[in-house]
Amino acid sequence: MAVTQLVLHLAEDAWQGDAQYAVAIDGATLVQNGKITALNGLGQSQAVSLQAFLSAGTHDVAVSFLNDAYGGTPSTDRNLYVKGIDVGGVPAVGANAALYSTGTTNFQIVVPSS
Repeated sequence: MAVTQLVLHLAEDAWQGDAQYAVAIDGATLVQNGKITALNGLGQSQAVSLQAFLSAGTHDVAVSFLNDAYGGTPSTDRNLYVKGIDVGGVPAVGANAALYSTGTTNFQIVVPSS
């Protein structure tokens, strides 16, 4: 098992506060209550760097949106966006999602053999 560098690219729609998130890999929590300040509507993303001891092969990355809020219109909405996940500097295939409500989205990432 080796240290693997993961970078999550996240963004938000902020209404009455910033989007908060948690991240777990293979069930182990790495971030419990992170906060995003990069605005999706402006094309921004925030790089969240994490390190984990991972063996080669497929792993589950769970991104949870913790504090959804909705005021009834697109401009009064708080959302979280996963714009991508890099594994050891390589973009993971299919690692993007829009989280419009509180909950968890899972991504399968592949750590290559050393």
